[in-house]
Amino acid sequence: MQEVGAQILQHPRDKDETDLELAFAHVATRPDVTEIVVVGGIDGRFDHALTNVNVGCRYAVEGHPVSFVDGGYRLRPVTRYLSLVRTSRFDTVSLIPHSDVVEGVTTRGLVFPLADEPLFRSRGRGVSNRFASARASVRVRTGVLVVLETSSVS
Repeated sequence: MQEVGAQILQHPRDKDETDLELAFAHVATRPDVTEIVVVGGIDGRFDHALTNVNVGCRYAVEGHPVSFVDGGYRLRPVTRYLSLVRTSRFDTVSLIPHSDVVEGVTTRGLVFPLADEPLFRSRGRGVSNRFASARASVRVRTGVLVVLETSSVS
């Protein structure tokens, strides 16, 4: 990988952070990074997938746009605004609160719209929505909302 310009960072196997957490910490300090895109990271071991989402949410709160793309999924933590585009790959949208309560959730372009409403982590409202048009948007006033896009054909 080094021959194509990849930077390889060595860390001990036994450590207090996950490999992805160390990678986030490294790229978040670079001024040329405008978005952190993780290819993979949400499949495989469930404990790692949950931890990876939590780490991604932490960096989103700090102002870094974060995306996880893995097979038939795209997952993005949202703290303010997100624009969505329907594709053949992504036509279903689930809004999953990462905070206990996400306040002021407003959506446009989805079959089941929300208008300045709260979503609660302990409830399933927001799961399995669909695009009503080619474009949609999600706005959040406070909290962290995980937007998971997938295909309705699985």
